[in-house]
Amino acid sequence: MSDKTAEDAAVTSLIGRLVSKAEQDNVTLLVETVGIYADTKRLRDLLNIFACDALAALWDINHPYRDFGEEPDTTITNLGAYIKHVHVKDSVVENGEVKYRLIGEGDLEVEKLLGALSSLNYEGFICAAWNEEIEDADIVLTHFANYIASLGREKTGRENLRRNRRVRDEQRLDRLRSPERRASSAMRFESVGASRIGAGGNRYRQHARHRDARRRYYRSRGVAQ
Repeated sequence: MSDKTAEDAAVTSLIGRLVSKAEQDNVTLLVETVGIYADTKRLRDLLNIFACDALAALWDINHPYRDFGEEPDTTITNLGAYIKHVHVKDSVVENGEVKYRLIGEGDLEVEKLLGALSSLNYEGFICAAWNEEIEDADIVLTHFANYIASLGREKTGRENLRRNRRVRDEQRLDRLRSPERRASSAMRFESVGASRIGAGGNRYRQHARHRDARRRYYRSRGVAQ
C-alpha cells in the first residue's frame, strides 16, 4: 500500500466514525484544503466516498494555489457545491518561502479567486485567515472588511451598469413589440399614406381643372387641340 493510499484510508476511517454522529446532531464537518488535501481532486475523491450533507469542504484559497498551482476554476470544478466555508488570506513567495500579507497586498489574485465562487451562487461565510506578523486583530480585520467591501462596491457598480443597460434595451424592445406600438406605427403609416394619396389626388384634380380650362379657352377661339 502506497503512502498516499494509507493516508486516505486512515482519514476515511476517522471520518466514517464521525459522520454518523454529525448527522444525528445536524452538524457539518469541514475538511480544509491544506496539507495533502490542498490537492482538491484528492479531497473531492474523499468527499465522494461519503457524499452526504454532514461532510463538506473548507476552501482556504492560499494552499491549493501555492502548493499545487491550482487555478480557481480548477478548484471550483473539483469541489463545486462541497464548498461550505472559505478562508481568505494573501501571500507572497520570498526566497522560496511563503510569507503572508494583508489582504490585497500580496500577489494572490484574490478577486479572481473569490469571483470563481459566483458560479456556485455561494452564500456562506468568507473568513479572514491570519497566521503571523501583525498581532493587532483590529488592523487585520478592519483592512479585510474594507477590502472585501471595495470588491462588493465595484462589483455592484458594474452589475448596476449592466442591469441598467439591459433594462433600457428590454424597454425599447417591449415598446417595439407592444400592440399599442404596432397599432400606432400602423396608424402613422396609414395616415401618411392617406395624406400622400390625398395630396396626389388634389394635384391630379387641380391639373385636370387647368387642362379643361385651357381646352375651353382654345375652343372659344377656334383653335384645335
